[in-house]
Amino acid sequence: MKLKQTTILDDDQVTAMTHLMREAMPGLAEIMGGMGFELETMARMMSLAAKASEAREKLGLSVKEAAQQLKVAQYRIKDIEAGAATRIEPKVLRRYVEMLGLGRWVKRWAAANGELAGRVGLAAIASAKKKKKKAVPKKRKGAASAGRKAASAKAQSDLDIDYEMYLEAYAEDDDGGKRSKLTKARFAALSDEMMDLVNWENVERLPAAEKRRMKELEYLLIG
Repeated sequence: MKLKQTTILDDDQVTAMTHLMREAMPGLAEIMGGMGFELETMARMMSLAAKASEAREKLGLSVKEAAQQLKVAQYRIKDIEAGAATRIEPKVLRRYVEMLGLGRWVKRWAAANGELAGRVGLAAIASAKKKKKKAVPKKRKGAASAGRKAASAKAQSDLDIDYEMYLEAYAEDDDGGKRSKLTKARFAALSDEMMDLVNWENVERLPAAEKRRMKELEYLLIG
């Protein structure tokens, strides 16, 4: 039986997959190990990466648009959809999964990948009961100009939701209170600044100072 990319593999299937990878590409384990990747981890992450990419595309969102909604750099989304476990930021992954509405699916994935789920920060996501902001599908062209006023009101509403989520995350933060709580106005200003950086198509082209600032903003906005 042919498996889909989004199929959650059980332990036997993971073993078979890694065996096939070793047979098809001798020396792959050593090469990937030198880069900080394990074949078993890669095999387990494949379904999560594919599911996230599939869900994003169903919403009609590009990587850039998804990054804008999460207020993170585009490479954070790319790392998730590449299944790069060692480069994934757990807080970003949790927010991405919630935004895509993959809670139920991730609950099954976490059950099959307990240790790895803990490493990437998904072990407890299924138990979260708080209301989360859902992704906003890409708007189709040809929308009436009369909707601009409503769009402005919606932008304010989105800010309210984003700030409420920030306050919830701040209250649960385990950073020992090192981060100062942002006012709503300051949160909005930092979010706008983050958007300017996220809009770069290739974050690697950002000057070093801007890259450092992006990291600072991620810490202030996400933790």
